[in-house]
Order: sequence, then C-alpha cells, then structure tokens
Amino acid sequence: MANPQKAKGSAFERLVRDYLNEVVPCERIPPGATLDRGDLWTPHAAIQCKNHRTLSLGSWLDDTHEQQTNAAKRFAWLVVKRKGTTDPGEQFAICSVAQLRELLKELG
Repeated sequence: MANPQKAKGSAFERLVRDYLNEVVPCERIPPGATLDRGDLWTPHAAIQCKNHRTLSLGSWLDDTHEQQTNAAKRFAWLVVKRKGTTDPGEQFAICSVAQLRELLKELG
C-alpha cells in the first residue's frame, strides 16, 4: 500500500497544477531527480506544494528558493494547503517580499 502522506501530497500537487493550467502551462515534476527543482513548474516559476497539519514556513520557503535556483526559474512560490477548503484558488501562495517586489516591478 502506498504511503498515505505521499498520496495526499501528490493529490494536492495535481489539484494546484490543474488549476494553474487553466491560465498558464504548468507541469508536475516527477520526484527522484538529483537536484530538487520544485513540485510544479510554470514558464517562469518553480512551485513547492505543502499539505501538512503543522506549518514550517521559514524552512519551506528556504527550500523553495533553493528549488528556484536549481530550476533556473525567475520566481518561486510556496503553495500551502488551507485547512477547511479544497478549492485550489483558496489555498495560500507564499513568496518573499523580494519576490513580490520583482513581480510588481514586472507588472509595471
């Protein structure tokens, strides 16, 4: 039998991927690569998805930035499951203020 935590995480990744695919190409990265490059990719971002009861935002965001570097992407987001809703648009998307600043600069 598969690991239930891994199955929960994979289901969350697919939910987010399908939602993002409605507006931008988004692909799920298969696990097992030498360098961790995130769970999802869009043309400009590496995305890490987390579906955990307890939060560890600081270390998760540090990991997300490392994945961004490994994937050679301009942006990185940490997507965290929001308790009480399965609506993909209502989950939390977290980035550093430096990333937010770059995005706002890009938007003009």
